[in-house]
Amino acid sequence: MIKLEKLISNVSDDPGSTIFFNGIMTVNKGALQEYYIDPRTWRNPNGLNVVTVFCYHNSEYWYICPDCGQIHRAFHFGKSQTGCCMDIDCQRHQYAQGEHIFIQRDPIILQDEE
Repeated sequence: MIKLEKLISNVSDDPGSTIFFNGIMTVNKGALQEYYIDPRTWRNPNGLNVVTVFCYHNSEYWYICPDCGQIHRAFHFGKSQTGCCMDIDCQRHQYAQGEHIFIQRDPIILQDEE
C-alpha cells in the first residue's frame, strides 16, 4: 500500500509527473490504517462511481479507490475494475472455512482531470 506523502514526494522529484488535485482528505493520518477520500468522486445514474485521477507518474494514472480508500494506479480511462484485487490490505480477499473467497466490488468509471 502506497502512502500519499510518498507518492507526492516521488512526483515532486520527477519533472514528467503531475499532481492534478490537492484536496484529497486523509483519514487516520500517520496510522497503519491510513486511507483517503477524494471529494470529486460521484455516482452516475447507473450507480457506478465516477472517479477522477489525481496524479500522473511513471506512465500511470493514480486515483483514490472509492471502495477501500487506498491509492491505485491505472493505465487507461473508462469503465474498469478497481485495483483492490492487488491490495491484500483492503480485505477484498477473505478466507472462510478454509476456502478463498474473492469479494466482488462494482466497477468504476475512471476519468481524466477535467
